[in-house]
Amino acid sequence: MPRRLNREFVKREFDKYGYTLPPDFTYTNNSTTYRCYDEVNGRYVNISYKQLRYKVEHGVRQEYIYPNPFEGMEINVEETKPNTSFDRWDNARKDDVFISSYGKESKETMFNYFKKTIKTMMKKKDFTMHFDEQDKILQLKGFIEACKVAGPNIDKSIRLTITDGEGRVTYRHLSAETIKYLDTLFTTDEFDRIHDSMDDIVENILDVVKIDVEFVERKQGKRIIAEFFPYLNKSDIDLRRYGIFKSQKEEGFNDPCLIQAFMNSGIFTDDEMKMLKSFIKTRAVAQTELKEISELMKVHIHCKKLHKDSGKTSHVDFGMEYKHLRSINLIIIDEHYLLNERLNVSECYIKRYEEINKDNRFKNQGNLRGGSRGQGPLRKTMLLKFDDKRYSFSKKGLKIIKLITLMIEHNLLLRMSEKDINKYSYNFKAQTLEFDGKSRKVVVEDKKDSTFKRLNKVPQTKHFFGYTPEDDESPTGEAREQVRNPNGQSAIDERLKEIQEVVDRLKLRKNINVKLYYKFSELMQKIMYEYGCFDDVYELCGINAKRIRDECVFPKTRTFNDKSFYSNEKLYYIDLNGAYMSAVKYIPTGEKGEGHGVNTKIKDLIEKLYEERMKAKENGNDKLAKTLKFLMTSCWGYSIKRPKLVKHKYTKNVNSYVETFAPFVIGYNYNDDGVSGFVDTVNSFVPHYTIPQFARSVLVEFKKMMDEVKKLVTVYYENVDAILISESDYNKLVELGYVGNELGKFKIEHVFTEIAIKSSKRYVGMLENGEKYYHCVKNNVDYEEFVNDVKNLC
Repeated sequence: MPRRLNREFVKREFDKYGYTLPPDFTYTNNSTTYRCYDEVNGRYVNISYKQLRYKVEHGVRQEYIYPNPFEGMEINVEETKPNTSFDRWDNARKDDVFISSYGKESKETMFNYFKKTIKTMMKKKDFTMHFDEQDKILQLKGFIEACKVAGPNIDKSIRLTITDGEGRVTYRHLSAETIKYLDTLFTTDEFDRIHDSMDDIVENILDVVKIDVEFVERKQGKRIIAEFFPYLNKSDIDLRRYGIFKSQKEEGFNDPCLIQAFMNSGIFTDDEMKMLKSFIKTRAVAQTELKEISELMKVHIHCKKLHKDSGKTSHVDFGMEYKHLRSINLIIIDEHYLLNERLNVSECYIKRYEEINKDNRFKNQGNLRGGSRGQGPLRKTMLLKFDDKRYSFSKKGLKIIKLITLMIEHNLLLRMSEKDINKYSYNFKAQTLEFDGKSRKVVVEDKKDSTFKRLNKVPQTKHFFGYTPEDDESPTGEAREQVRNPNGQSAIDERLKEIQEVVDRLKLRKNINVKLYYKFSELMQKIMYEYGCFDDVYELCGINAKRIRDECVFPKTRTFNDKSFYSNEKLYYIDLNGAYMSAVKYIPTGEKGEGHGVNTKIKDLIEKLYEERMKAKENGNDKLAKTLKFLMTSCWGYSIKRPKLVKHKYTKNVNSYVETFAPFVIGYNYNDDGVSGFVDTVNSFVPHYTIPQFARSVLVEFKKMMDEVKKLVTVYYENVDAILISESDYNKLVELGYVGNELGKFKIEHVFTEIAIKSSKRYVGMLENGEKYYHCVKNNVDYEEFVNDVKNLC
């Protein structure tokens, strides 16, 4: 009779083989599973005593010797406590720069919110989150971390209704793609370079007061997209060439199916494949993206689509003009891109698979790769017919579409569970691969007239003007009616007319209609192109672009000794007119972005725009002056622009647009009419060519300018384009001609009679007129206490 099991014996057995049971463990029977910590694999598992004995008896689990990390050391009881769940969570995220930047107390706040959110989310019931102003960032990051863990186990779309401090409402959708994207909001450090639609998302999320979380059914969208093949191959036919695998652990399983098809086509070089992998940011890629891929890669793409309902196919051709260079034939089956070709597999082999593989005549023939290239002699997979005495072979194999249909019908391709499909949708990570790089001449195409925007009177916003339009310039309330009235003249139209007049005075090679542009950075690029600034200039990608970008050294905000600073002498805080623009002299030319020559037309263009800006200020037109400033400053920052991961698009029917692009939607908001508005979608294909040689040239010339000045005077504090100097040094710069209203000269920003600098960004001071000045310090901070703290630090 087997021994009767009790709690102590079972606990010792689990412990003996490296499973740590919880302190409150109670033994029930040998089939009951218990949640315990697997010391061997470093994770929690659910396992019964019966399963444990099976593992031991079949050699799967050996006795576990617990390591003693304190051997030879004086033991501290507190230090020997096993890791807490927080410690394990923290250790698993040690490579997360954002989380690592916080202390233990803040991390624990983040972890507690993470843990609480996961428990709530897994119930799949709607709930509301309220945020504390003090811990908002930590709570938001904890929420995103929870989404990353819970997401793969939730088979629904998560819709967020975000309410900000002013009561404005926007909607966000969390999916495999958008969760990855939102996580980058906490890791990127480039928000201060070129601002784009992503910044609106950042501002909105960081101003959140509450988030209503709803679980809604997923929508596939109306666009034709393909992600990965949701079947596993149970036959001996090798279908890896078509992105069809026997196991989820096989190499290449986690790559987007479009990448698999391109790679196995053999028409792209290794460098081209690395570039494509770097540019594809999502696993799911819409068929419409093939147009841009075709143009970038100079390849003809013939793409068929199998329609499940009818069984019929349709097709689209992209890049017909490149057909004489190279072509690729694709087909989309069950939301999966495959190479469209014949395989060395017959219909007989699929229909009589079990019989053929049991027949002694064919057992030793080996497995034949299913593809059509380099397959060797035809064997069992090409059987046309056979019986006990004779057999014959087919002269040609099946097309991929017929083969897959038959294999599914005969259970040689088995559909993955919805849980696994969901899991692998979340597991995809976009790659950034180093490749030698490519270059192409800068070409800024003409902006096409958007009939949609013109008919719907979509106005320009702060992304065009550089400031938020006032009530009479924005499409709200009565002003919207004014904007949409073709017989009226809105304030925005007046602003556009002023900018148009400035652009016309530049005497460009081709006239530019500024009304067609909705971002000042895009307008400036077109102005530069038509002025000739990009003649013989190339944009780069790959290693060459990265190397030049890495050589861009940005000036730092600092005191002269990198420590706190205090002074009660009269000091002048002066900044450079035009800042970086005063250092714009040329753009390096040639295919490698250096060593070829320079194009100096940009210097002349900047000087003309600066002159127009000064005229606008003299005439009291500060709005025009501000827009011209943003146009100028964007010219070089755009050259190192980050990849455009998000598309921010106006639509007159938000619901329809969201339904069409459902898998890629990040969020949306409605205008006052409750129908039109803006939608944010993730871009799945993001080519990233830049002109980093331009940014490097600006930074090099700017450093020369500032170094020249710093040799003449003692700089107590510097903030990129501004310096703090004594009164005598200021007078010295005046005598030497460094002070004035011209581009590249200094002007007075502030005159301090006292200043206390605690860190590179935080300081307070007393202005010459007796007013207290606070920089990156709240106005309610005790001024005297702050000054005394700095004095003590000094």
